[in-house]
Amino acid sequence: MKISSALRRLLTLLAFAITAMAQTQVTPVTPVTPIEVTPVTPPPTAMPIGSYAQLKAWAVEQVSFAQMDLWAPTYQSSPGEVNVVSGNRQDGESPFLFLDRVLKQNFKFKLLDKRDWIQVYGSAYSSGGEMLFWGQESGHVYDRRDGTYGFSISLLKLHLAESIALPAGNITNAVIYYRDEYGQFNWPLPLTIYEGKIYFPTKYAGREGQLIASYKSASGSYEQVAYDLSKDGKQVNPILVGNTVRGSIDNTFEFNLNPSMPVQYVVVDATAETGLETPPVVRIVVPNNGVTYRMNIWSRISRYGRWIAAPDRAMIRREGTAFTGSEVSLPINDSGDVVFDVGPGVYWLMLDNDKIYNDLRPTPTTNDIPIGDGKG
Repeated sequence: MKISSALRRLLTLLAFAITAMAQTQVTPVTPVTPIEVTPVTPPPTAMPIGSYAQLKAWAVEQVSFAQMDLWAPTYQSSPGEVNVVSGNRQDGESPFLFLDRVLKQNFKFKLLDKRDWIQVYGSAYSSGGEMLFWGQESGHVYDRRDGTYGFSISLLKLHLAESIALPAGNITNAVIYYRDEYGQFNWPLPLTIYEGKIYFPTKYAGREGQLIASYKSASGSYEQVAYDLSKDGKQVNPILVGNTVRGSIDNTFEFNLNPSMPVQYVVVDATAETGLETPPVVRIVVPNNGVTYRMNIWSRISRYGRWIAAPDRAMIRREGTAFTGSEVSLPINDSGDVVFDVGPGVYWLMLDNDKIYNDLRPTPTTNDIPIGDGKG
């Protein structure tokens, strides 16, 4: 059977393609190693800080290791001496039976001088190695009837440590806001955060105030959580408070004149209540219509709603003019009334009473120094 040239060429190309596919090396796909995500422990819903007793009970429950040791100035090492004892709490063992088992020892040691004061120290720790309780007692050496020596310490009491390491979850920083017996707020106390634990100063347990902490949320933003120091240590929710506040410079006024009234009457009611207030100034805006207006300024100074005096000095200048020599003094009567004429433009009327406002201002002293650069 004859094969046409076209078919022969097609079979040749097909053979080349099969050969090329056979020679092609397929690169194996490397399996993707799954990323291990460490679970984030959220802040605890409560902390044992609502009372001193609550914190103490929690600390006793955490006791895992205890030790007791002895020291004296002329202590001498010797064979068979017993000057330290320690032990670990067994699973299921009562913390009280554990401490009674470990912290009971017949110490034996040698001294060079029996006038030494003997120091016995004891401490109890959590499984993480943080101190929970600590105690110290001192005693003297005495002679026994059998010719041996003893020392006058038979009981060592352990007390709650100055700070206790509490589980903090993912809390990153925390402060204590504490109020004293008068309800006065004290400066916030920063707390140490280390390896998921918050070191809480025990003397603040059960006090009036809050522990306020920050933590990183699942979204990556930082949020706050608060715990009450006197209500079982549970989380507390803030209340929403709102109000509109308007800021202004004290005793500063502005009046835009009514073009249809050739005679203007303006009341300036200034205050002088604290050492921070300054004399009144008035910005007067006169329309640019070629008209001259007669100004009648009635001014007074009050303190907590009660009239106490009136300005006794008045000056005026045009806005934008140089300060030195540009002010013009205006006559003012005993009631604080000022009458003058103004044409188009913007003016600053300055009223003062040196006695009232000088009495309020801080007195200059030789200790005055420049303060800052005016930027706060």
